[in-house]
Amino acid sequence: MTSELVSVIIPVYNAEKTLRRCLASIQRQTYRNLEILLLTDASADHSLDICREYAERDARFRVFDLPHGGVARARNCALEHMNGTYFMFADADDLVSEQYVERLYSLAMEWNAPLVCCNACDTFDTEVQTYAYKSKCKAVKKTVQELDYLQRWSLRVVWGAIFRRADFADIRFREEYKVATDTLFAAECMKRAGFIIHTDDELYCYILYPQSVSHGSVKMKRLDQVRVWERISEVFDDPQSLPHRTAVSNTVTYSVNLLEKYMLQQEKDPVVYRELLKRIRGKGKLVLRGERTWTDMLRYRLYTAAPVLIRLRHIVERKH
Repeated sequence: MTSELVSVIIPVYNAEKTLRRCLASIQRQTYRNLEILLLTDASADHSLDICREYAERDARFRVFDLPHGGVARARNCALEHMNGTYFMFADADDLVSEQYVERLYSLAMEWNAPLVCCNACDTFDTEVQTYAYKSKCKAVKKTVQELDYLQRWSLRVVWGAIFRRADFADIRFREEYKVATDTLFAAECMKRAGFIIHTDDELYCYILYPQSVSHGSVKMKRLDQVRVWERISEVFDDPQSLPHRTAVSNTVTYSVNLLEKYMLQQEKDPVVYRELLKRIRGKGKLVLRGERTWTDMLRYRLYTAAPVLIRLRHIVERKH
């Protein structure tokens, strides 16, 4: 097998508690021809020291000490400075199997594919130190027309995938959004590629942290989740296409979820409220087209008719 250089991009922000675990899993990769770009986003802890420590011991690590600008800017910096023929991503609070790079790279070679993705193993075990996947699943080809954002393989994130640099050289993360920038980046790459190779192999270990599940209160920043899905529906601009319909469906669903959280919080912003309602009303036919569960459909009906019912439901549930 030809051993082309693969760039692995890892944004780092106040990650000293998990960073060594992540970097060790990258360092153990069976595919050795790597450059590992560490982008420290003005961390206030010892993350930069840990990155420099790895770079001193292993020349494949490159450290970029950046002023604080967010994850999108950090990833864009890496895209400007990387040298790899292919590039991949990992998050500093996760870890990967030793075959993460080799398996995805080999599939890219086998299919001559610009974009290959895998599944992830989701776990709440925050103490895990190593991760190994046990199976080698068959890879399948999915065209852009089959892209269903209600399915797990739809590549909503950039980790768990390998990208051929030549095909996506001009695509960048949209820094105007504060969240979900990787979902939009992946969508634009998918549109460019026209197809994706997907394997059910769980090569990536995604760690869920209980304190981050609710993601805090609903403010203007949180609306970026909804705005990104709107932008994705514009990327796939054929209104009859599956990716467009499921992107719009996610726009509505995320709006309903945020509206539910908004109605239960103490601090209210009427602008946020109006923005959420605007994205929900009038889109019921799409949401109710059999692509959602009956509970989703009921929530949509109730909340668009009278959002105050959210608070009433919450009061009833607390009493029981």
